Amino acid sequence: MKLHHAFFIVPISVASANTLAKSDMFVYVGLGGHSYSVKDTGGETESELFRYPEIGFQYNIDRINRINTSFRVLEDTDIKAGNGGYGLNAEGYQISAHWQRKFRLYRHFKPWFGAGVTFSDMNYTNRHITDSDGYTIYYLSNLSEENFSMLLSSGVDYDLADNWMASFSVDYEMHISDGLEGFGAGAGLKYRF
Repeated sequence: MKLHHAFFIVPISVASANTLAKSDMFVYVGLGGHSYSVKDTGGETESELFRYPEIGFQYNIDRINRINTSFRVLEDTDIKAGNGGYGLNAEGYQISAHWQRKFRLYRHFKPWFGAGVTFSDMNYTNRHITDSDGYTIYYLSNLSEENFSMLLSSGVDYDLADNWMASFSVDYEMHISDGLEGFGAGAGLKYRF
């Protein structure tokens, strides 16, 4: 009978330890910027810097795997057409979800690398085409688009206090058909609750 109790207690203890290790939740607040180009029915623009505030959540699956979600509001950005190009004003929001895995490159440097998807809901206004001298040839109608893009991400976290961390990230988004594409970086604070 004692043997049965021993087998009964050990699995519960192991399961409890694993449950505690897998329940790390973080909230993230930060600022960032992406150098995006826009592709839509009118053509493809040059790259322009989009700035945004960002809020997100992180769930640590275990010590080396985690899932991140984030919400960004992209401010109204004027993308110049230049000479013989396509220009517009763009604003909207994005929701991203991606998985990351930690790699130990050095003793105190353990970056995260991963992949995921981003959903963008964008409004494009002042869409126009220019000639080779930079003069506007014609305007296109305003456009609202919802698109998905593939996301490659990387990040590094630094412990500041018991439940606080500084977070730095770099990522690249690739549009699947139309949408936003480009490199970006962000920095912010994470709090474990």
